[in-house]
Amino acid sequence: MVTRALQRAGLDLGDPSRLMAPKPDNPDGFFEHLDFVALNTRVLESFLGDWDSPPALPAGWEQAGELTGLRNEATQLLAKAFPEAASAGRVAGWKDPRNSLTLPFWRALAPDLRVIVCLRGPLATARSVAARGGHSLQFGLRLWEAYYRSLAEVVDEVPHIVTHYDAFRVAPERELERLADFLGIALAPGAATQCVAPVRRAGAYELADEVSMLKAVPSLSLRALYDGFRRRAGPVYANLPEHLANPEPAALDFQHTDPDEEALAARRESVSLRMELARQASHAEEMERWTAAQFHAKQEALKRSAMPAEGFTIDFTLAGNSARHTLHGWSVAEANGTWTDGHGAAVLLPPLGFVPSQVELTIHATPFLAGKIAAQKASLRVRGQIVGTWTVEAFEKLRVRIEPSLLEGLDNTVLELLLPHATTPLELGLSVDRRRLGLLVSSISLSFRA
Repeated sequence: MVTRALQRAGLDLGDPSRLMAPKPDNPDGFFEHLDFVALNTRVLESFLGDWDSPPALPAGWEQAGELTGLRNEATQLLAKAFPEAASAGRVAGWKDPRNSLTLPFWRALAPDLRVIVCLRGPLATARSVAARGGHSLQFGLRLWEAYYRSLAEVVDEVPHIVTHYDAFRVAPERELERLADFLGIALAPGAATQCVAPVRRAGAYELADEVSMLKAVPSLSLRALYDGFRRRAGPVYANLPEHLANPEPAALDFQHTDPDEEALAARRESVSLRMELARQASHAEEMERWTAAQFHAKQEALKRSAMPAEGFTIDFTLAGNSARHTLHGWSVAEANGTWTDGHGAAVLLPPLGFVPSQVELTIHATPFLAGKIAAQKASLRVRGQIVGTWTVEAFEKLRVRIEPSLLEGLDNTVLELLLPHATTPLELGLSVDRRRLGLLVSSISLSFRA
């Protein structure tokens, strides 16, 4: 929507034949340059990631020697992708959501880079991802947070402007004029109306108040991240009902982390401690509401299939089935598994459907170790009873035998991992990653003996 309007206003997107073709789920078109998409994908793959599994990127990753070849290709692409822009005096650019993850890479190659942040609410984005790819709502929320968290780490280092999806639907002419002015594109009188003609408009009070709905989501960092961007979304958004009903954003901000140790200490105090206090005050109530809703939906789905007698596995890798089973306390699925995020993480099992004489559970897990954290303590709770406790110092198969009676019955069973030593990379001064990491879980398996 935004990119198409900017193209109609004069933004050069390169050779039209190199733009991604429309698809049934997006007949209006993507307006994404295939060569930039391909290069961004290869950058992410260099760190074992992709668009749907954002990799953990170390500090200074964009200067890694392994990326020399890709940097050379990117420099050539920037030079040839917009051959007519320079001679015609036009502004050129490209759209790709992966730019949120790879911005440091492009910023190093194009010092005059300017960024338009297209902001859409987490829930609306998650529903769109679910509709197009069949993913869970939880997956979409995690993906939204991963993308915008990555963007927040560096966006203050480049000239940028934030436009909200809802603002563009309510007053597209005003938003387009605002973006065109930022890019230096001169619009003739009345041109904005023609440029935004394809936009499907909405009345202000037809739009959802995502901020209020997000209060049921047990992720203060996600809500604070959304607040941090929406406070920058301009005057049209500032007068929409969502903002008027929620004028005070969360106390957290996403300013770039200063590598100076003294600044890091101040950052930890002003961000992490306030987050923890807020979490202590409201987390339990929010968790209860969110978990109840998730539990009910997934319980009904899982009731239709019982665990088979030959065994059962929850696969937490990117291609796995964990989305059907995870409740609270999990980050985004990655190639090798999913990190726990918080001091507790829960999964839902299908009904047992038979009575075994013995149940053995195995968790394949790698601990988050850094700084003062030399090991992670992990306990497993089943229906209120601690059945196993481990000190995890390296990748390990955590095994425990469970009393079969704890799994019996027609109801689903919740397994809870308790992780008292989980901590955030931010608190350790490693990065601005606010996830409270404990274990990278690749699978949870149950085996039975009749």
